[in-house]
Amino acid sequence: MKKILKFIPILITPLMLTSCLDMFFRPSDNSENGGNNTSQTSDSGSQSNSGSNSGSTVYPTSLVINGASSLYVGEEVTLNATYEPSNVTYKTINWYTSDSTVASVTSSGKVKGKAAGNVTISAKIKSADGYLEATHDMEVSIPSASSVSLNKTSVTLGFNKTIQLTATVNPTAANQAVTWSSNNDSVASVNSSGLVTSKAIEGIATITATSVDGGHTASCHVSVKAVSGTTVMIYMCGADLESATPEQGNGYLNSGYQGLASMDIDEILSVSGQPENVNIVLETGGAKHWAKSNINPSYLERWEIRNKNMTRKAQLSRASMGETSTLQSFIEWGLDNYPAEKYGLIMWNHGGAMDGCCFDENASNDSISATELKEAVSSARNNKGITSKFEWITYDACLMAVQDIAEYNSYNFNYMLSSQESESGYGYDYDAWLPSLYDNPSIDGGDLLEVIGHTFMVEEKGLYQSWYGSRWTQYFDQTQSVYDLSKVAAYKDAFESFASSVNSVIGNTESKAKTLGNLIFSAQKYGADEEEDGYTIYPFDIFDAKEVLTKITGNSAYTSLSSQANTIKNLIDQLVIYEEHGEGTTGCGLCIYCPMSGYSYPYDYEYSGVKYGPSSNFTNWKTVANKVFWAVYEG
Repeated sequence: MKKILKFIPILITPLMLTSCLDMFFRPSDNSENGGNNTSQTSDSGSQSNSGSNSGSTVYPTSLVINGASSLYVGEEVTLNATYEPSNVTYKTINWYTSDSTVASVTSSGKVKGKAAGNVTISAKIKSADGYLEATHDMEVSIPSASSVSLNKTSVTLGFNKTIQLTATVNPTAANQAVTWSSNNDSVASVNSSGLVTSKAIEGIATITATSVDGGHTASCHVSVKAVSGTTVMIYMCGADLESATPEQGNGYLNSGYQGLASMDIDEILSVSGQPENVNIVLETGGAKHWAKSNINPSYLERWEIRNKNMTRKAQLSRASMGETSTLQSFIEWGLDNYPAEKYGLIMWNHGGAMDGCCFDENASNDSISATELKEAVSSARNNKGITSKFEWITYDACLMAVQDIAEYNSYNFNYMLSSQESESGYGYDYDAWLPSLYDNPSIDGGDLLEVIGHTFMVEEKGLYQSWYGSRWTQYFDQTQSVYDLSKVAAYKDAFESFASSVNSVIGNTESKAKTLGNLIFSAQKYGADEEEDGYTIYPFDIFDAKEVLTKITGNSAYTSLSSQANTIKNLIDQLVIYEEHGEGTTGCGLCIYCPMSGYSYPYDYEYSGVKYGPSSNFTNWKTVANKVFWAVYEG
């Protein structure tokens, strides 16, 4: 687990001082009010030395605008204004447009077409009797279409799948309207916005976009095949779980490294009977050293595991596995090369609750937050035209069973497996659960995740018994829970209503917020850490959801909210379709985040323009939790 900062830096706003220098040394404003004018000095006058003089002041006798008289919508051209004589005293030229909806003009005379029509661009310069003006008439028109391009020229779909095609008419300022058609509607149809739907089990169709202007066309070849099975994408950020020096012995295969990621790879490689329609692919990185000699820590590497063999498919420059773009690129590669009926994503590494997961030790422990993961998956699906959700996501990591994380994942996945508590470093028992997938490649995601969670608990129970002997029950604190993410929306609505009621009770009274914090802190907590002085802390500030509801409504100030709390508990039972915990802990399978330890940040907290606090779509709860934080922190 990553331990985050023990304190919140106090934000001190510097005193903003207004400089007097501008007041004394600012040049006088010679421009007229109105138009879109911004003053600009031009040195483009002719070389004539004659002119009208008033004492030592030299005024212009002429002003002329030169340049194009037409342009397209979206095009930019620069006009040039020249004056005579060249040695005028006031050289500032002010530019104006007669209609900013047709064309705009900048302070340097750059004109941009906005819409079809006629417009007059004018320039003014100070003269002896006020201002000398020149005008320039221009016509803005829409360019004719020259071609059409599509975001995809060929695609393979399974039965009853959809993909979004996007047409671009060139040039981009041209009329972008297109019509869509299919030459074989029985195989694949397309609607008016370019959404293609496969209709047959197998077949070929051509989808064509035709520009309204000019009738230019572009086509996409659609091949419909009976795609089945599952592609499992493992995002394996090794970090110190892989590279650390073992406390005992010489590590994985005498490599000198702990090698926990390498051990899991070996478990996968040990399983026989992989069917053709189950793909196992992984991306390795994020560790300074790898125990497996064929994995190079200097690169991001992509692998396929097929029939107990591990084949490197790509070797990329090292990049942070805590970056959204790194995860997105891996997912897109998996979608391109391993199409399947269902997709599963395993996030392998440390977990830090609202602090994210996959801490890359080669990138200062940069991690993937819940919002970044949502962005990565959403962008990958959008870029590849995958309109259906992925089947499942699992966190082979600690402390990720939090309501905010589940809500973000509900946009892209049907099911989620995670742990309320810190996980043992050995993680999932891959050789115990993979046979269930190999035997049934299209297994329901919820059923598969229950197998993964249960086999983990069975293995961990054996480990705890070997570690602690007869005392194992008091230490066995491992947890696993599976969510049906289609139930998140109803849970969120009910919880947000409850949070609004709680907020009404505490109002702006600090003592009430502090009392609420004490009630929450008395609930079951997870992610304990022991300081050097032996004091136990809970730096991740996550608490069992049902116990939090019970503790709050058990207080006389909140007893009127008991009915709301009971409704939420029933919704938790619908959301959490599998939950298992060891004899040394309790839990309902779902956590609530409420920062108060001083080790974690309040929601959306920023300091010096840098965001430290986590995001959440539970807006009412954010308000309550942040009130608790500041009441406890400042108290």
